[in-house]
Amino acid sequence: MRFPDRNGYSIVCLKSSEDLWRRLLKCTTAMAHPAEFNLVRAPAEPAQLIETCGRLAPALLVVEEADFDALPRGGMREQINRGDVRILVLASGPTNVLCESLLRKGCSGVLSMEAGDATLRKAAQSILAGELWAPRRVLSSFAKETLSRDRSKELTQREADIHKLICLGLTNRQIADQLFISRETVRWHVRSLYSKLGVPNQRQAMLEAGSCARTRSTPVLADVQEALLS
Repeated sequence: MRFPDRNGYSIVCLKSSEDLWRRLLKCTTAMAHPAEFNLVRAPAEPAQLIETCGRLAPALLVVEEADFDALPRGGMREQINRGDVRILVLASGPTNVLCESLLRKGCSGVLSMEAGDATLRKAAQSILAGELWAPRRVLSSFAKETLSRDRSKELTQREADIHKLICLGLTNRQIADQLFISRETVRWHVRSLYSKLGVPNQRQAMLEAGSCARTRSTPVLADVQEALLS
């Protein structure tokens, strides 16, 4: 496993998890580069746990399923979102439903308590390298959901045409005349367009087009710019 170029990683375990601590100690000792890891026991008290994980970032917090719900995830949200803290949960016979639920709650991985030490080492290394660790079926479900959500936000050809005309400042009546459709049809497409763009009005739709142009080349902006120059 190749790691990012950062000096050292911390693996954090709650002080109350004696058996898990001994297992992690054994696993990190057997890693190819044990010196890269700093194994730490942290108090379960929320403020102290947040402070400890923040100080040791990048850190992997390894907890048992029974302790997960007691974690101060709200206070750790910013650390989790930045990737400073990742959470690996060890569960007894984790189902796909449980794995999906834990991932949605902010975990980076779920592993069976019965998994061998070699698997635990690989899971820890993978998560610290920025990957998710869960059953293939669960990860596949997440990927399909993401792709489906992205596709649902894609504009239809008609919506894209209307977006171009909105960016040129045309009114609904002018758009209807330009596309040879009724104003009611235009309003219907505009509502769908605004919903997909996540904007409330024409001005924001125009700003959204500008935002897209700053991050990637889009047919909408290219056509708008061409029309303005013609």
